[in-house]
Amino acid sequence: MRLFKKDADRAAIYTHLLTSKGKVIFDAIIAKPRLAGQTDDDMEYWVDIHERDSDAFLKHMRKYSMRKNIKLEDVSHVIKSFSI
Repeated sequence: MRLFKKDADRAAIYTHLLTSKGKVIFDAIIAKPRLAGQTDDDMEYWVDIHERDSDAFLKHMRKYSMRKNIKLEDVSHVIKSFSI
């Protein structure tokens, strides 16, 4: 499948988060959603991760984002993902 520039900015990717030794900690799908009123400068990404890993994932990400200007938020109570 070929993605055009406009669609490539909104593409989702399947990824793994690894330890420093290369062992898999989490697997996830990261997507840049298309939201109403969003500009091209907005940097919002959604991470779809298994619910059993969500607390550990947030803890892991907060450990490495101490000096960054980012906001991590669990929205699983608002948005649910399903697969068939």
